[in-house]
Amino acid sequence: MSTRVRTYSRAKFLSFLGIISLFDVSQAWADICSYYRRSSPLLYKNLCANGKSSSRPAGAASTLSSSFNLNAASLPSEPSSYGVETIVSRIRGSDGRIDADVGLVKGFSKFGAGLSTASANTFYGDNVLSRLANERQALAFESPEPARGKFSNLNLGTAIKLYDNKKGAGLRLGLSGRYNRITNSWGGGPALLASYEALSLGVGYSRERVSNFLEPVQFMTYQASVKLWVLEFEGLWLTNSVPNLDPIPVGTVTARISRLMVSAAIRRLSTQDGIASNQTHYAVQYLFSKYLSLGAMFNYIPGANSLGVQIYF
Repeated sequence: MSTRVRTYSRAKFLSFLGIISLFDVSQAWADICSYYRRSSPLLYKNLCANGKSSSRPAGAASTLSSSFNLNAASLPSEPSSYGVETIVSRIRGSDGRIDADVGLVKGFSKFGAGLSTASANTFYGDNVLSRLANERQALAFESPEPARGKFSNLNLGTAIKLYDNKKGAGLRLGLSGRYNRITNSWGGGPALLASYEALSLGVGYSRERVSNFLEPVQFMTYQASVKLWVLEFEGLWLTNSVPNLDPIPVGTVTARISRLMVSAAIRRLSTQDGIASNQTHYAVQYLFSKYLSLGAMFNYIPGANSLGVQIYF
């Protein structure tokens, strides 16, 4: 496997960093490679490692952490290198406050594993506590409640390959465990990701205590994506069991051209008082070598600018 092949394969894993984009949530990379092998020999040569999986999860979301948090089944389920992601964000208009998250992903034979410290305050998250507050608080970056826990938020997950064939069809089961710092408690749940050639469909469920004053919240994530040449289109529908909070629709398009990755996304976010707004997110990422990728993100955390670094070993 050539250095360029491995480099492009990992570029997908990065999927638009915001400081190391590691997760992507769409279709198994192995299935995409099968599709490219038949439809585009050039893309297959540039993007795939002999048809095997890269280190990154599948999907169009701009970071490793986003894809993994949305659906643990998106983790790579083929042998891969370790992928380490760091995303550093500076809140615009603040006194220089910095927010940092890290992620780690590794694919093994028929299963994958990952961890992330990213919370629900990202563009691809459903931050229930902020949405229950007023508009000003929803766009702020301070927790509406004091945290009971002493540690950072943590999401642990694994993906298990249930079915895979040479025709490009695959099915993976994901399981996640989530630690919430505010409530000092654990939650989580299962997820599924089905793929066929360039198309993938996913669903994820989790039950978590996100507030010390609310009953445990049930979250559902529905996703669909399709890959057309160098473009990947993904739609998300994020729901929760909290009354008066509408679902969050998210649309993302990602272009992968040589070592460069560019993505743009839009979502509709509403608060409990009925105020709704459209928010946008943009990311640019460049793979400098098979070991290093750097990128910049706008609104990965709404209202912040982010830088990302991804390292593979």
